[in-house]
Amino acid sequence: MAFFPIVESTFLERPLVNAKLLEKISSLKGDAPIIMTLKYLDIEINALRKNGEEVLNLTNDLDKSARAKVEGVIHSTGFVALVFFPLFFGLGFVLLLVITHSVVSRLKVLTVAVEKTGKGEFPFLDITEKQDEVGVLIKAFNKMESDLIVRDKEIGRKNEELLQSRKLASIGTLASGVAHELNNPLNNIYLAAQTLSKKINQDEYPKIVRESVGDIFSQTIRAKRIVHDLLEFAREKSPELKTIDIVNLIKQALDQITTAALANIKSNLKSPPQIEILADRHLLWQVFTNLFSNAIEAMGDNGLLEVEIGTRGADVLIKVSDTGKGILPENIPMIFDPFFTTKEKGTGLGLAIVYNIIKRHHGKIEVSSLPERGTTFTIILPSNTINN
Repeated sequence: MAFFPIVESTFLERPLVNAKLLEKISSLKGDAPIIMTLKYLDIEINALRKNGEEVLNLTNDLDKSARAKVEGVIHSTGFVALVFFPLFFGLGFVLLLVITHSVVSRLKVLTVAVEKTGKGEFPFLDITEKQDEVGVLIKAFNKMESDLIVRDKEIGRKNEELLQSRKLASIGTLASGVAHELNNPLNNIYLAAQTLSKKINQDEYPKIVRESVGDIFSQTIRAKRIVHDLLEFAREKSPELKTIDIVNLIKQALDQITTAALANIKSNLKSPPQIEILADRHLLWQVFTNLFSNAIEAMGDNGLLEVEIGTRGADVLIKVSDTGKGILPENIPMIFDPFFTTKEKGTGLGLAIVYNIIKRHHGKIEVSSLPERGTTFTIILPSNTINN
């Protein structure tokens, strides 16, 4: 059985030799089917071998061509790399230096700014913000500086308020004691001077005596007013809050002050018909009569006193403006200090009392002024308001 595959393999390898061998050892002729098949098979095998050789030669040619092309590309690439690599390296090095210089210079500026911030200064970095890590850092630093400036101003304002409150508290304690001690002797002097003024006859007493008694009486009245202001300033009584119409209160106070003024003073009130708030009517009456009196005194013979009432959110804003001589810039920080005055006969307690009353209402009072052009006081009363 194993003999037949070998014979088959031999036939397939050399069919023409096998055909001739069959003709010799057998009675088969050349035109026998098997002989013809073997001859045809030999022709096909030779053709296949020839085609195989041609394919092999073509493959070798293609391989040589491909190798040549690859070697050319490799040679060209090596040449390009040899020429352009130093160029790219140099360009990259220059760009690295430029970028490094930009980053380092901006970081130096940022470092200096941080040091200044630590010393209490708040510089703003006016540097072109690039879209890189340092640019993001500079942007964040500028935002931090803006927040610090706002917070520093707020802390400064709170410190000023705290200092003012402590100052008022200490002076109030002293003023209260002094006023109580002076009140009784002043009352006796006032009664005695009043009695003498009624008893003196113009014909019986010398002129100097009459003038002296009159001067004693007038100065006693002034002293009593000072003592009254001292007691009012020192009083720490909490406001008696009731619902009041702030527009009506201010209108009445304005009419009363401008009517009593001997000078040619005009007034103008801008406000809604009514604004109700929770406040102490008596204390606020003191505030506005004091401010209106100061404004009229600052304007002299003529001028315009304007009052504007409005709301901002839940707060009430009241602006009192005059066209008087104004306040010098160096005096503005001290106008609410007790006993500070630029008047010849002033006590310096009026605005301190105003400040104290507004604070007791948990409000704010601000002032802006231009010399020879006028002054504006802005009062901000807190929430708990009802607008009609």
